[in-house]
Amino acid sequence: MISKIKTTLSRSEVSWPTYLCVCVFGIGSWIAINGLWVELPLLVNRVPEKWNLPSYLTIIAQLANIGPLIFSIGNRLAPNQVTEKPVILLILSIGATSCVLLSIFWDRTSLLFGVEHSTALLLLSFSLAIVDCTSSVVFLTFMATFKTEYITALFVGETLSGMLPGFIGLAQGIGEQQKCFTNTTNNTHTVSQNAQENFGPSAFFLFLFGMMCLCAVAFLILNYMPFAKTQHVKVPLTRGLRQRAVSEDERQSLLGVDFLDRDDVSETCPGIFGRSCRRRTWQGFIYLLVIQAWINCLANGVLTSVQAYACKPYGNKAYHLVVTLTSIASAFTCFIALWLPSRSAVLVTVFSVLYTLLSAFVLVLASLSPTPPLHGTLLGSIIVVSVSVLSGGLVSYTKLTICSIMREIGQRALFWCGIAIQTGSFLGAIIMFPLVSVAKVFHQAKDSC
Repeated sequence: MISKIKTTLSRSEVSWPTYLCVCVFGIGSWIAINGLWVELPLLVNRVPEKWNLPSYLTIIAQLANIGPLIFSIGNRLAPNQVTEKPVILLILSIGATSCVLLSIFWDRTSLLFGVEHSTALLLLSFSLAIVDCTSSVVFLTFMATFKTEYITALFVGETLSGMLPGFIGLAQGIGEQQKCFTNTTNNTHTVSQNAQENFGPSAFFLFLFGMMCLCAVAFLILNYMPFAKTQHVKVPLTRGLRQRAVSEDERQSLLGVDFLDRDDVSETCPGIFGRSCRRRTWQGFIYLLVIQAWINCLANGVLTSVQAYACKPYGNKAYHLVVTLTSIASAFTCFIALWLPSRSAVLVTVFSVLYTLLSAFVLVLASLSPTPPLHGTLLGSIIVVSVSVLSGGLVSYTKLTICSIMREIGQRALFWCGIAIQTGSFLGAIIMFPLVSVAKVFHQAKDSC
């Protein structure tokens, strides 16, 4: 392992200043929504939506898929005008502005249809979600400008976008569980009191603003600094997969399973999906896209909607540790993928099955809320935190493996990979929102005070 790290670090074709800039650039991809997620243990106790807030944010985030849809249509109709670079500058500006506004107005509420809602929080969350959803498409396709070695840096940055808010969230603290005090004069009168965190949501949102600004600076460096420009690919990748020649050995290593028979392909192939390639190459590509959509359906749609119901019965601290440690563990998973990369479809299959089983366990806990097994106990807290951290690591590694395969296939493959991510996330959210917020299938604990 040590020798492999030294070999990687000594590669002359890798510019580590450029690699660092790509990491910082990748941080801006999902830091806004990840940051909101880290703040949920504090916000659910202070906003009118309570435990339903994650479900609201999940559906809002997925409705923001209008962002990549608009970009896709614009890029299709006017490919020379609607390109990645100006769109990235635009969304980073929107993200930074929204973070500043959130630091001021996050706790403002108003009545909608006779029900009190956190209007400013929800609207600005929608704005940030447009930024992050669009980044899933445009950041990936922008990275086709660089050599293959830098795709891992983007995903290290993307998972750092969860790791950094996680560390800040740990420093922020959560306070103690709600406590009730009985009035000595009137035994039936109680009041509730919560310990305060080290700093409030406003300061946290200003931290997110600073990170968005750093991302914008890194993006400008990647485009205009000489040391970064030398790492651009000499021959730009074409937008069509059919125009790129891929050797038979490369296809075998990319797909990781026997999608192609060596005896039935020529030395070169007119594109990964060209006519001289076997049909199973197409099937392998579609198979990986389906898995990408499925695991993102669970990770970004289903589990996020019910996370509070699965974790809150075990206490505020357990919930806080789940959201922070899961984000941190996902980042470490990307570092592992840097030194131990994989392009095996078999491994993708195994990890996606394991992740599905762990997700089912979390769903069972949520369905039994507010009294799941071992609720309110140390053992129960350890189990729910451990399962969440493990599942977060599995899904991060699986997503990275699939995207690495797509990057080798070509830019258009990366585009469809981004579409699969957002499609799966949207389907999960659209299914869970009516179950959580309308049908009230999941139940939250009543205030005991």
